[in-house]
Amino acid sequence: MGKDLSWKACLEKATHSRGSLDFGPLHSLHAEAAYRIGRYEDALKDIGEKMEAWPVDAGRTWAALAGWRFGPRERLKILDRAVAAGGVSPDILTTRRRIQLALEGPKGEESSLHQSSSAYVLSTATPEKAAKLGKLVEDQIRHLTKTAAYSVQAREPATVLHFMSEVEADGFLGGMGLEKGTRGYLSELRLLVVVGDPAWSRFRPRVLGPLFPWYMETRYDLRAIPAWVMEGFTTMVAATSFDDSGNAFSPVARAAIKDMVSNPIGLRRPPTELAGLPSSFWGEEADAVDRAEAYLLVHFLWTHESHEVNGFFRNLFTFLSRGLAPETAYNQALGTLDLEALEDEVKLHRRHLIETYL
Repeated sequence: MGKDLSWKACLEKATHSRGSLDFGPLHSLHAEAAYRIGRYEDALKDIGEKMEAWPVDAGRTWAALAGWRFGPRERLKILDRAVAAGGVSPDILTTRRRIQLALEGPKGEESSLHQSSSAYVLSTATPEKAAKLGKLVEDQIRHLTKTAAYSVQAREPATVLHFMSEVEADGFLGGMGLEKGTRGYLSELRLLVVVGDPAWSRFRPRVLGPLFPWYMETRYDLRAIPAWVMEGFTTMVAATSFDDSGNAFSPVARAAIKDMVSNPIGLRRPPTELAGLPSSFWGEEADAVDRAEAYLLVHFLWTHESHEVNGFFRNLFTFLSRGLAPETAYNQALGTLDLEALEDEVKLHRRHLIETYL
């Protein structure tokens, strides 16, 4: 879906076209559009009924929607049904095999398992370390349900593949056909891959940050969310800390502040320019300073005392949940908010963070 198209409009057009045309890709578009505007159960039921006639198109889409709504186990279940119905396309078979391997655990039956209502950790570490990681996941999801309450929670617990070393991780993921260094949230498989010792303080961001896109994708098309928002929010929630009772407090992201300082000329880009950078920039060209300034802008807007300013994110996700096109949702969320006029305030916020926390 392009930035100028809305899921609501796609649903209306697909519904009209299906009156005279039985076509797999059309049914897939109809189902995803219905899902994106919050009609989860209707979308799953409708595309499931098309499986027999369109095992590849319906199977692929049904598995994707089920993965978003539930998790990797439900996605695998639907992929198994698609294959049984004749949906044997390469992408279906590849995704199915990767999820199968992932759910077997990084050490097979010898993997340590921590399982709760919100965390499912398969680890190469000891059961105690797996449990420590599981507690961190549980605390963060509880925090996200309050802080990022725009989304809905997946019905399966967050699945995390945990490795104690980079060598272990690359060896296992290589066997799945994934590139060396693959880490964080893997949308295709609907799970997280993290590496390190959960006892290390620097380990926390490796799991806390990727849980944000995992949490948000249950409801939203991540491609529709401005890239700078995803970058900044992920960095911000990655800095969350918890006390022994699981209560969250959100200190600033010191690593991001250090990256800001590494740019000697001050603010590299004014807010309007930063917010206007294309998604491709963030995936291919952005460096540590760019990502730090995305965090700066998110933190500035999020913590601002003005309701008009701090309400931007609430408005953005509300409009996206209604199926508005990405650009329309963004512009309506901005409303009368003028990012250019806020540039001096952003610079002062940057100075405050540097002087206070470094």
